[in-house]
Amino acid sequence: MNWLVLGNGAKDIDVCLLSNDTNIIVFNHGFNELVGVCRIQNQKISGLSSPYTIQGPLPFDGFETQLNRPHSLLQTELNNVPSSGTVLLTTLSASNIQARVVGMNLLPSIARSATLSTNIPNPCHFHNWLGERRYALMQKFDQHFDWEALRLHKPRSGKLNVSDPFSLLKALAIAPNDITLAKLIGNISADCWLNNSSIESLKHAESYFYLQRGQQRTSNWWLYHNEASQYLADTHIKLAWCQQSLLLSA
Repeated sequence: MNWLVLGNGAKDIDVCLLSNDTNIIVFNHGFNELVGVCRIQNQKISGLSSPYTIQGPLPFDGFETQLNRPHSLLQTELNNVPSSGTVLLTTLSASNIQARVVGMNLLPSIARSATLSTNIPNPCHFHNWLGERRYALMQKFDQHFDWEALRLHKPRSGKLNVSDPFSLLKALAIAPNDITLAKLIGNISADCWLNNSSIESLKHAESYFYLQRGQQRTSNWWLYHNEASQYLADTHIKLAWCQQSLLLSA
């Protein structure tokens, strides 16, 4: 039995055209117009003690128990709370359940909305998206699932070439509100990042692009700065593409 996983990102599917016998998995409040689907709710939504609760039909017996098992292991691997999507695909893969995945590339934009107040974080900042993509690629989820959105095209923005781009990220962390440096980093080309990247340097760089719940202070000031977050969002995508290039060629 194949399943369709509907993420909350951009869609390439018209849910109104889905047949009634399509087996669908959705997350939290997504697609409230769909009934009879498997709906995964995280702890914040459900208000219960377990990381995830399920409403609706299950992909297999014991699914909810199995879904909750990898949460702590992934949190250790990612140094942050894993997204529901990564936990789901880990569970389906372990049980050899086939699925088509749409509306989910594990790379939501970390750019802040102009309407977001200065002290309010973007909810997507509380996940390590580069880490989740690293995990998904290393686990070969792109081969196990029908998941076109996981593969990124080469980013075209930025033309700057520098000798050590990763050192600039480190410098930015100790240069609060240095918009000039943030803009410079955002203008570095994807090729420059790739030529200076290794699996290890990219893994180390993951920490520049997320926040941790309960943390009172962070050196990632750009995640609270509307303009700077735009430049680092471009960098985030370029590093994800570099990571993909290296992991798929390994």
